[in-house]
Amino acid sequence: MQSDNFLILPGVKGAVGWLAGIARIGLMLCAAAATGELLCLSCGFAVTGLISGILSWLILNLELVVLSMAAVWCHEVLLAERGYAFTRFLSLVALFYALSCPVCEVYTVCTGELLLPNQALHPLIVSMLLLLVQLTNLPNMEAAERRLKIRLGVFPVLLAGIFLAEQAGFILWSAIGKVLLLLLLARPLRQLADIAPRVISMPGRADSAHE
Repeated sequence: MQSDNFLILPGVKGAVGWLAGIARIGLMLCAAAATGELLCLSCGFAVTGLISGILSWLILNLELVVLSMAAVWCHEVLLAERGYAFTRFLSLVALFYALSCPVCEVYTVCTGELLLPNQALHPLIVSMLLLLVQLTNLPNMEAAERRLKIRLGVFPVLLAGIFLAEQAGFILWSAIGKVLLLLLLARPLRQLADIAPRVISMPGRADSAHE
């Protein structure tokens, strides 16, 4: 579809590369803030620790948005035959839920009330949808190295675990998870930031086979 070619316009490719860089920096800040929360709480600086924890939590919710946006672009541009139609839809659903996460969290932090019912489930929904998209499209990722496939398969599970630990009040496990998430995604995000601006064509789509 020629209408999809806007995804490889220079401005769009540059924005994707920029988002990948932002995501990498965000993961660093998230891990640093989580570590700072632990250190401050252990040293008796409760207020500073609380602020660091809230900051880490908000950054993580913003990371959901950035990673989901990158997933939508990668699905269309980097997967063989642009992936499957239903996983393309699932990636858009994941992005929709991801967009709600930071909005809901900022509202809750400011008001102390929930903006949406069951809003705590939204990050878990995003994580599981991203996992389903990745696993289903393994046949369309044959060109990717095995290590990258493993990283992309593990990160949604780790992400869900971090959110569960955070919501349950397991600050230590949440902080460890955020550091591991940085180590897991730093290289793929660096690769995406490098590759995205250099894409010159869209893969063909086998509509008859996948749709």
